[in-house]
Amino acid sequence: MGDSAYFQALPRLGSRRTVLLTQCLTAPFAAFLEWMLLGTRLHFSEVICVLVILAGVAIALAPEDHVKITARDWKIGLLACVLAASGGALGSVVIRKGYAAMAAAHLTVDAGTTGYQRVLGGMLIPTLAVLALKWRSAREHGSLFSARAWAVSREKWRRIWPWVLANALAGQTLGVTCMQWALKTTPAGIVAAIIATSPILLLPMTRIVEGEKIGLRALAGALVAVGGVIGLTFLR
Repeated sequence: MGDSAYFQALPRLGSRRTVLLTQCLTAPFAAFLEWMLLGTRLHFSEVICVLVILAGVAIALAPEDHVKITARDWKIGLLACVLAASGGALGSVVIRKGYAAMAAAHLTVDAGTTGYQRVLGGMLIPTLAVLALKWRSAREHGSLFSARAWAVSREKWRRIWPWVLANALAGQTLGVTCMQWALKTTPAGIVAAIIATSPILLLPMTRIVEGEKIGLRALAGALVAVGGVIGLTFLR
């Protein structure tokens, strides 16, 4: 559900705004939920480092352009970001609970396996969303199985399948596996905060794909965020 909401925000707010809002909300949501559901509390020094990381990310990713976004897109995009952050935070806490349950039962499961199981569980909502979109498309083109509908679908997939494959391999395969590995030993709030620095990698990508400039503010924010991660490392 969180990923579905995330992809609703992207076309409305743009990649930098969506990533900024989602990542910076996920960390505090995860820390709060883990405290409420599992009783895990972060030390004051850890909270400070998390705030430094998020501040650096906010400085680095804050858009410098003045793109006009309609009030409707702002409302839908903001709500989608909150849902995406809530879903990601709750998912992280559930993973932490799962690892604790397995440890209590003297079971050992590697991060790759749990990542694969997580992807399987996450297929339900997107599958329903795809079916709903296909139903809408079928109404527009007369039938879901009409030659025209299949032709439109093939043309779309011909253009986007490399990007879908790259996203699946980078995010849902390698990225999720590494996140599962981290959550096995580290509180969800800290993991989410460090993962929040990953959008900094978007800076050169958005420069290439979307033509956004990388200014001194973005570089300064990146240094602040990395400094927060280094602080967390020394504290732990």
